[in-house]
Amino acid sequence: MGLALPAALGLAFATSAEAQPLGRAVDTGEVPWPDPVVGQDVPLDGVRPVSEGVLRSPRVPVSVHLAAGGDVVVAQEALRLAERALDALEFGHGFPPPLPDGARGGDATLDLYLADDGPAMEAVVDRLESSPWDRASVFVRVRTTGDHALLRRRVTEGVARAVVLGAKADHPPAFVAAAGASLARMVTGDAADPEAVRAFQAAPARAIFGGWGQGDAAGRGAGMFLDYITARWDDEEHKLVRSLLVAPVVHTPLGWHRLWDEPDVFDIARRMFRDEPGRLEAALMDFSVGRALAGTRADADRLTGTDDPTHALRPFRLVRHADLPRWVPSDEALEPTGCAVVELNLDDVPLRGTVAGWFHGSPWQRWMVRVVRIAGDGRAVRDLGSDVIADGEWSVQLDLLDGYTRVLFVVLNLGDMTYEPDQPQSANGTFAINLARGGR
Repeated sequence: MGLALPAALGLAFATSAEAQPLGRAVDTGEVPWPDPVVGQDVPLDGVRPVSEGVLRSPRVPVSVHLAAGGDVVVAQEALRLAERALDALEFGHGFPPPLPDGARGGDATLDLYLADDGPAMEAVVDRLESSPWDRASVFVRVRTTGDHALLRRRVTEGVARAVVLGAKADHPPAFVAAAGASLARMVTGDAADPEAVRAFQAAPARAIFGGWGQGDAAGRGAGMFLDYITARWDDEEHKLVRSLLVAPVVHTPLGWHRLWDEPDVFDIARRMFRDEPGRLEAALMDFSVGRALAGTRADADRLTGTDDPTHALRPFRLVRHADLPRWVPSDEALEPTGCAVVELNLDDVPLRGTVAGWFHGSPWQRWMVRVVRIAGDGRAVRDLGSDVIADGEWSVQLDLLDGYTRVLFVVLNLGDMTYEPDQPQSANGTFAINLARGGR
C-alpha cells in the first residue's frame, strides 16, 4: 500500500545524552530454577548512535534518525518503509507492536538510525522488562543504501526484529534473525534473500537455529523454516507463528546473568504439532526434504520463492548405480534438526533395476530418513521413508526405478528430541548408508 510521507514531518535535534546507556526495568523476586541455567546472556543496554536529526511519523510509532551529513531523501524513504512494515505486521497480520522504549530517542517510538557504515542491519536491545514476562525494547541501526529493494529489506527486517523482541526477549539470536526475515517476507512479498539462503544451506548439519548470531546471514536464512510451516500449516491470522513468538514466555528474576530459556520455541512447536501425523518430527523431516529440493523443478512448495537450483542442499556424496555396493559414511556429525543428503545417480541403472539401502545411525540419537525419487522432468516422489528410528537401524528396497534419474536419501538427526535452541549441542550423531543392488 502506497503511503505518501506527510509534509508536516520536520527535523528535530537530539542531544549527546541520547547516546548514553540507560538502566533496565527488571522486577525483583526469587524463584528456584534447576541447574544448569543455559539461556541468552542478559543483554547490556545498547549505546545509541548520535543523532543529528530525526523524522517522526505523525500517525505510526516510529522515527528515523540521521547522522551528520545524512541523506534526508533516504531517511524519508526509510520512514515510509517502516510505517508500512508496522501497519502490515500489526493490522494486516495481527502481530503485537514493538515494546515502547520510554523516552529513549526523544519519545517512546521505535527508533531507526541510518548509518554510513557498520552492519547492514541490527536490532539492539536497550531496555529489558520482565513484568509480566521478559520483553525488550530495541533500536534499529540500518546501513544506508540507494538501492530501494535493499533498503526495504533492511528496514522491514529491522522492524520485524523489534516486534519479535518486544514479544519475548529470551528467543535465541538465530531465531530472532529468522523470524525477522520471515515476517519481513510477509510484508514485502519478496523472495528470500539469496545470500542468506545460501549461507543457511551451506551448513545443513547445523541445528536450524544453531548458534548463529543476529548478524549472521545463515540465521536469516533459517527463516526458511518459518516460511515453510507458515505456508503449510498456518492460517490467515498467523496463529501458529504468533504462538511461536509469544507463547514461550518466561520471567527471569533479578540477579540472574542469563535469561531463563524454558519454555523455548520448540517446546511450543511440539505441543502445537502433537495432533499432526508424525507430530513435530514429521514436520522437521518434511522441511529437510524441502531444503534438499529448494529452487529445483521438484520444489513444489517454492520454499525460497525463486526457481534457482543453487538454493538446494548439495549432497555430500554422489554415488552411481554402477558403483554399488557402496558404504557411505557421513562426512560430519549432524546436530539435532541438522540434515544431510546422499544422491544415487540412476543414469546407468538397467531396466527393472532395484536398489536396497540400509541405514545405520549412532544409537543414542533418534533419526528419520526420507527417500525421494526424482524423474527426468523434475517430478519428485517422496512417499518412502521411516518413522522415528529409535535403535539406529532402518532399511528400504526400491523396486520401481524405471523413469527416474536419481534418488535422494535425506537423513535428519532428531537428537534426544528436545531440540534445545539455547544449549550447546550435545546430541550430535553420525550415520552411514549401505547401498547395494536389490534382490527380488
